[in-house]
Amino acid sequence: MRLRFNSRVAAAGWTALGLVVLLGCSKPGSEPEPRDTGQASVSIPPKAVESTLSPTPLRSHDPVTAFGEREVRLPDGAVALDAGTAWISAWDGLIAVDIASEKEMVSRPEGTRARTQPKLGPPVVADVSGRRLVVTATAIEKPGTGTQRTSFAVELVAADAATKEKVWNIEVPSHGGFEAGVDLRVVAVDRNIAVVLYGSDLWSVDLTTRATLWAKPNAPSTILTVADGVIATVLSTQFLEKQIVGLSVASGRQVWGSVPESDLKFVAAGPRHVLATKGQDLLANHTRLLEVATGRTVATPDVDPVPDTCSYDEAKTIVCGKYEFGQFGMFGLDAKSGAKLWELPTSDRNAPRFHSAWHGVVYAGLNGTSLTLDARTGRDRPDAPSQIPDLLNGFAGVFIDTGRTGRADETTATARETSG
Repeated sequence: MRLRFNSRVAAAGWTALGLVVLLGCSKPGSEPEPRDTGQASVSIPPKAVESTLSPTPLRSHDPVTAFGEREVRLPDGAVALDAGTAWISAWDGLIAVDIASEKEMVSRPEGTRARTQPKLGPPVVADVSGRRLVVTATAIEKPGTGTQRTSFAVELVAADAATKEKVWNIEVPSHGGFEAGVDLRVVAVDRNIAVVLYGSDLWSVDLTTRATLWAKPNAPSTILTVADGVIATVLSTQFLEKQIVGLSVASGRQVWGSVPESDLKFVAAGPRHVLATKGQDLLANHTRLLEVATGRTVATPDVDPVPDTCSYDEAKTIVCGKYEFGQFGMFGLDAKSGAKLWELPTSDRNAPRFHSAWHGVVYAGLNGTSLTLDARTGRDRPDAPSQIPDLLNGFAGVFIDTGRTGRADETTATARETSG
């Protein structure tokens, strides 16, 4: 069971070739349509609101210690969770699934669906000019007529997080067609600006004016995270070294860069930091927590695992996990100072497989058993739920099942409401 989209790790990147592209006119919002048919992103902090579609609103629990028996099968696609609604990026639009009523609504793109579909990333939930929106990217094409060739575009679709109604569509001209399996996603919305990535093409779109601020074709394809007006990206040098570079969300210009080094692995770590680690598997020899806004080293925690993912518990702790190739390791860091709080394995304790963390609780599994740990101490908690969530908030959890194949493109996602 695991997150479908990039194993819960946000990724993508860039260079400095500037191109200003004007957006097409945004389309007026329209009523979302019922949907009869159908993983995952980092958890979005929910507001304490009740779903407007639910006949019986879900109850929020904190901490979450149990999930209900009723299972809601989610449509295929990358998933984000906001309060009692699962939002899915699908080829036919932005789908809202009310977990209490199981009702599905879809906000469709205005353009014609591209015949070749890329791999869509999860929707992004963000406050835009005081309104809570859910935004995703879709691939469309405009068939040519006469001697005019077919053209392609990325269409951003936004819905109101509370009403589920479509708010607008924005069309962003693409530099070419689309390829199957290549990532297309809204990386983040920061200060009312959406950072959009398709393969190695990058755009910055102002969601208030509907204008493209800048575009970078053929940029490096590793974006870690976006925070405080800066995009944290990874660049590779001609000597096979890597460096992390900060780009301005507003201008695309480089604002800081680290020294290129070999044998480095980077992961997003919390809302405003990136973790840079030298070493392999469970043999890290140098770990740094960097501030996205400035590139400044905040802390150098002494930990052994080279993590595959880190997750902010939306309280005060960053939890990181190593799980690839069957080697498990975990540790917790203070989200503000970067200080190491705990680490597994130890001489007398095994490291479980990390899945998620929320409000002081870590959700993990070991030898087929569901476990919960205290996010601040790493100690076992007594009240583990029977299922291990890959995304959760106080209202619901999302569970990703890779079945027998373990392949990220052959997963199913289900949701359950919290019950304790």
